[in-house]
Amino acid sequence: MANSLANLNPEVWSRRMQLNRERMPVYKAIVSMEEQSNLSTGDVVHRTFGSKLLVSTYTKGTDVTDDDITITDESLTVDQTPIISFYVDEIDKLQNSIDAQMEYADRASDRLERYIDAQVLGEVANADHTVNNVDFGGTGAVTASTSNLVKIFALAGKKLTRAEIGNEGRYAVLSPSIFQLLEERTEGRDTAAGDDVMKNGFTGRSFLGFEIFVSNNLYYTASWTPADNPSADDTVTIAGVVLTFKASPAAAGEVDIGGSTAVTIDNMVTLLNDPGTTTATGIALSAADQRTLMGLTAVDGTTTLDLQWEGGGEAAVSASETADTWGSEIVHQLFGQKGAIDMVMQKAPNVTFKDPEKRLGVRVLTWALYGLKTFDEGDAALVDVQIDGSSL
Repeated sequence: MANSLANLNPEVWSRRMQLNRERMPVYKAIVSMEEQSNLSTGDVVHRTFGSKLLVSTYTKGTDVTDDDITITDESLTVDQTPIISFYVDEIDKLQNSIDAQMEYADRASDRLERYIDAQVLGEVANADHTVNNVDFGGTGAVTASTSNLVKIFALAGKKLTRAEIGNEGRYAVLSPSIFQLLEERTEGRDTAAGDDVMKNGFTGRSFLGFEIFVSNNLYYTASWTPADNPSADDTVTIAGVVLTFKASPAAAGEVDIGGSTAVTIDNMVTLLNDPGTTTATGIALSAADQRTLMGLTAVDGTTTLDLQWEGGGEAAVSASETADTWGSEIVHQLFGQKGAIDMVMQKAPNVTFKDPEKRLGVRVLTWALYGLKTFDEGDAALVDVQIDGSSL
């Protein structure tokens, strides 16, 4: 005989929701807001740069040759308007034990901050300088280790110095794995940073003249090269998001097998660049998978699929067919001088509450308005340190 008393056991709901762990933004610590006051109204700011002058030798009694001067215009346009919208019904507001409206308003602001951060860190693509395996006598990206970390930092510093970039304000934004190598290399020795530690991703460390920031939001690139046209049920996985090849796609994330490898790649590019839309050649990704791949752009290389991913960080990629290889997996660590990247934030991410027509409740809109530009002078103050992502 056994007692059956389970119905007397109460079920209790926590008074709070679980923590929302968004990626910590770095951008506020490294961008320049110099033009912010100039664009309190308007949407474009111009900043010119001039050609360098040539020094020649004067010969007594002869005419000098005038050096032609050229002024080039560059501009920053305030044209970025990311937005998150959701609706909470008045009935749910009354009956829920947790205020979902305010909880998700906070989460929306955090999400937008992450999105903006990824765009800023993606400006590494405009860097005038690179550090990669060519600097070590090889090809491709560097496989980082504790033994070559000093040289990586020293090379970045040398390239900035050669470009006449001063020592002040130098920083490095590292991915978690590279920061781990740095901690192992320095044996965890801390530098005094007080309350600034982990503010905007700052670690409280400096190394070879660079302030160290850590981010999961770095720019990522990779290239997938199939050996031949995929077969039915072959898969490609990007950061846990599975794309499955099918003769007749029917489920989320399925891609139509085209008449050739090039056509199948076209179909993948279409789906990845518009992941919320179902077409004849691919089925829309789930909402969760769309969120995972936020910021990713696929580029059709005819025989390859190239990924350019703002915020990709240390992404993991794979394919079910071993002959279909992923290559050029690069996590782009951003080294530079503070202020090299210009930003005008006309409206920082914040929340607007609106009464929806013909229903009870609130529509919550979280949005921002800003412009981003790395001018020619800023390009010279950035270094793209290309680390082999497959080794992380």
